[in-house]
Amino acid sequence: MKMAMKISALACLLAAGLLRLSAATYYFDYGSFHTAGADMNLSETQSYWFADSSFSTPVENLDFLTSGGDDIVFVKPSSTTENNVTLVFDMDVRVASFHDASIAYSYFRMEPGKTFTVEGNARLGNWSSALYGASGGGGAISIQGDLTMNQNYSIGNIDFPLESLYVGGLTTLANVGEFIFCASGSGSHGIDEPDAVFAGGLTSHASVTRPISMQFGARIPVVAVNAQSCAWINGVNGYVGLSMGGNSNSSGVFNVVLTNLSDASSGGNLSMANPAGTGKMNIVMRSSQSNGDGAYTYFDRTQSFTGDDMGFKGNVALISGTLKLNYGASGADLAGRGNLILSRASGAGTAAFGNSSDTVGGTFAFSAIEVSDGGGSIIVRLDSADGSSLSYDCLSLENSVSGNGTVVIDLQNFNGNNPDEFIDIMIENDITLKVISWAEAAESGITFTAADDYKVHDYYGELYYFTVQNAADGLYISYQIPEPAEWAAIFGAVAAAVAIRRRR
Repeated sequence: MKMAMKISALACLLAAGLLRLSAATYYFDYGSFHTAGADMNLSETQSYWFADSSFSTPVENLDFLTSGGDDIVFVKPSSTTENNVTLVFDMDVRVASFHDASIAYSYFRMEPGKTFTVEGNARLGNWSSALYGASGGGGAISIQGDLTMNQNYSIGNIDFPLESLYVGGLTTLANVGEFIFCASGSGSHGIDEPDAVFAGGLTSHASVTRPISMQFGARIPVVAVNAQSCAWINGVNGYVGLSMGGNSNSSGVFNVVLTNLSDASSGGNLSMANPAGTGKMNIVMRSSQSNGDGAYTYFDRTQSFTGDDMGFKGNVALISGTLKLNYGASGADLAGRGNLILSRASGAGTAAFGNSSDTVGGTFAFSAIEVSDGGGSIIVRLDSADGSSLSYDCLSLENSVSGNGTVVIDLQNFNGNNPDEFIDIMIENDITLKVISWAEAAESGITFTAADDYKVHDYYGELYYFTVQNAADGLYISYQIPEPAEWAAIFGAVAAAVAIRRRR
């Protein structure tokens, strides 16, 4: 039986190899199509396809568009004059690779129910061109390999959204500008039901040295974006940011689920194309892998955004992993942003929020904090310029903290490591830090505590305990020697024998 299985597997590998060896590349004469200047169905384009790039060997049929083993290239004509013609995908397409090198303002539109599958890589390379769905939605695109998008390319838009988009490899945005995508299926668009999946994550080309964005909906600012969508993104690197498109009449919702399987950091922004609208871009940090049937394996990976624009509107939810945003950016103090939701999943080690700035300090604003399930952590970094006072990261709430659960105040030094020397400064100078500002005291179901290693601090042989004050105007933290009457409660709180940090 084992020998038969080995032979069968070998036969499959040989068959795959032979298929690849016999693969051919077919070229679409976009110049002639462009000059003709009329929309056309893909099934009617045999006269535009050739087996060579010089267009001297016509094809006999269009079987290569469905075989899954051949490459297709749309060849750029010598003329670059815009005439806005559209090639309509009225048939299911399955190819080995796809390269759009046609022309600026070239358009490919998918009919409802049709699929476009690329078994390998896809390159979409023209200024303001688009590969989009039908009016009202339709068409499913699946790219198993890498995707490269160049010069403000759009995959779907708000008027012609795709039903679904899947990219199995890395998606790279090349050159500056805004890249648009809109996949808005028929589901709920919640965090467990994505319309788009970027399984290999997003990054920018090595030549890009300033923020660019993947924007949901539409590039044109006069268009209202009222659709809803959910995208799973396995990490964002380079200078790629995320944006909610639309004008001041927009009310759509873009749910971004960061599924990081590895740490990622981007110099990109999290922004709104028009902040006057009521549209929202909700950010969910869920470092995880789907096991199907609603189950996930969780990881403790980190996603950072260090761009200078954090003016997005929407909630930030921490389910698994760590999300760091720039407290020093424009919009970090935005009023009416949404809530910070600390809801660590069962089986997740971390659900933490903190500051990505190189400089300690600054304030990030939310409407409120919601706590449920396993709660979560708020990272507070400490630094000192004079050895007697401290700078530190803060949160500001328009309302307060509600729900039930534990919020860990995770003290760290300026580079995210051991904060012992700064805790010493707190004790030496009797410093109390207001790490969260709010409009009223947190609800009674919320417990604030320190990370286990920093609940007790040994300062020259004297034990100081992490202490919180849930005051009317904010959360204050300090290190104190308890009064005699407080010892019983303190010992009950730390009866699990947490580690005592020993400074000396």
